Amino acid sequence: MKYILYLLILMIPLTACKKTPKLSVKKELKNTTTAAFEVDSTGVPVDPNINYFPLELDSAKVPFFSKMLFAMYEPVLYDCKMDKESYRFLWLRTVKNPVAIRLEKIKDTVIMYIKVTTGQGGVAPGRLKVSDSKVLTAKEWNEFSELIKQCDFWNMPALDNEKKISGEQWIMEGYKKDDYNLTEIWNPELDDALRKACEYLLNVSGVPTN
Repeated sequence: MKYILYLLILMIPLTACKKTPKLSVKKELKNTTTAAFEVDSTGVPVDPNINYFPLELDSAKVPFFSKMLFAMYEPVLYDCKMDKESYRFLWLRTVKNPVAIRLEKIKDTVIMYIKVTTGQGGVAPGRLKVSDSKVLTAKEWNEFSELIKQCDFWNMPALDNEKKISGEQWIMEGYKKDDYNLTEIWNPELDDALRKACEYLLNVSGVPTN
């Protein structure tokens, strides 16, 4: 009995130090449930309380991210019915303006949509102050696609359930026919592969990074 108690005491620190694993879109959301919601003529949800992410992704962060995207007049990616490939980078910095950059590739045309709001990434979205778009060249699309491959985006895990007080959240979504993925990194290192893909979008968009 004493031996068993001794083993249990030894195991307590190991259990306490274990980090909460990231949710995996590939594993947890294998059979994505499509939620019914109304959209306007541009594909943006009408309901301000809409969930922008699959219903199976049960995380306290989802309503906050959805609130940011709704304020930016962004469409829901995972429920897209169109034959296209799309990526969206949501950049939330604690005390700086929220940024969303979305790529839409339909056949040979690639359009970049750029949104910036007046709020703070760790608090509230504020109102939309920048809403712009530009057509990308085939070279720019290929360079971004290569960065997506290098970070193995389509196999990356989703949201990290660890709570942090401040910093930068780098959230990338991707949609292509019969596939969707989402991943989030807090304060990525300068050499992080996903960060490089996101920074490429920032450079092409011309959004100030300071």
